[in-house]
Amino acid sequence: MADFTAAVAEFARQRQALANSNRLRSSHEALDYLLRLGYCLLSPKKGIALPDLAAVSDGPFLRWKDSVIKRQEIYYGRPFHRRSGFVRFNLLPGLYALSPTAAFGGDRFELYKRRFISAEANRIAGIVFAKGPLPTRALRRESGMAGRQHRDRFLRRLAEVESRFLIVKSGITTIEASHYSYLWEPFTGLYPHIVEQSQHIQIDAAAAQVITTYLALMGAATTRQIASIFTLNEAYVRKVAEELAAGHEIARFRVGRRNYLISVELKALL
Repeated sequence: MADFTAAVAEFARQRQALANSNRLRSSHEALDYLLRLGYCLLSPKKGIALPDLAAVSDGPFLRWKDSVIKRQEIYYGRPFHRRSGFVRFNLLPGLYALSPTAAFGGDRFELYKRRFISAEANRIAGIVFAKGPLPTRALRRESGMAGRQHRDRFLRRLAEVESRFLIVKSGITTIEASHYSYLWEPFTGLYPHIVEQSQHIQIDAAAAQVITTYLALMGAATTRQIASIFTLNEAYVRKVAEELAAGHEIARFRVGRRNYLISVELKALL
């Protein structure tokens, strides 16, 4: 087990290594790094095995993130189990296609009825749909959660609706720390081409892309880990993984009592 764990860690380290030994020092370097990875967290989160921008940055990575949002050169949202992170645009249609939002044609009321979002999240989405682009402060006021006592509740509901690809950050109102506020727009309004592209992707193909891209970046994972990170049904991930393994696009590897999915590149090294 120790040898396998070390091999996986070394594989991931090499795949995530910077172009040189230096840490990231600018927003342009950060963007290049994010585009190369495809999937990346903003900051580390226990239980989510993905690289994060904070770990390799020697500079104001939060400001770099805002620069990326303004230029819209990579997607930034909450695609990883409601955790903030980045997704390269060619991978985004697949993730959207796998979401319940795509399954119900972006109908927030249907998502609410089927308990994919709460009533408060549904209301927040409705406000942005009707009045966006809308600053965070205005959105808090419009949703009836402007007071300090409502801050945490508002942020939880905001994360909920953002993670369902209903709304998205499209910019910031100012770069002054004392007046910091994001602008929110409907996902479908800012990225209509992503929605359109997702409609031409078969669900199994979308899931296969997620699995193979993740393994190419991290080396190995269990079906449960992949299902958790991307909020997918584990039985479905297992089914698609079996088809990929049968086609030799990924491989299976057993360590003790645990079954792993691994990339074919890692398998060649074991």
